[in-house]
Amino acid sequence: MAITPRKVCEKHGPKYQQSYKTTTGRMSVRYMCQQCAKWRMGETPERREARLRAIRKYHAKNKYKQYGVTVEFVNELRAQQESRCAICNTYSESLHLDHCHDTGKIRSMLCFKCNTGLGMFCDSSEIALRAYDYLRKHGK
Repeated sequence: MAITPRKVCEKHGPKYQQSYKTTTGRMSVRYMCQQCAKWRMGETPERREARLRAIRKYHAKNKYKQYGVTVEFVNELRAQQESRCAICNTYSESLHLDHCHDTGKIRSMLCFKCNTGLGMFCDSSEIALRAYDYLRKHGK
């Protein structure tokens, strides 16, 4: 029985072998590491930084468009809250804009955990109160 040799990144060895999906949806194997692939495509550190800057600029401009507010409004709201979550009062650089899913009204800025928690409770104060009662009952 013959052993077929593994194809590996010629520069960095076998630990960098990666597979990826092509645009047609079939599974293909890329036998070069991500670093070599980017070098082959001509992405230098300067080009990468410029590309990431452009992406960040686009997201900063369009991030809150779906809520009908501007980046300035969000920055003002963040400053009013002193970059603290409106529920748990923890400091966070990346607060999320909380809004009512029924009315679309902006409520406040929340940390990831609190924003996710409200979503898990379906924005229902009744469910949140039951969760509070449950925690009190079991000693928290």
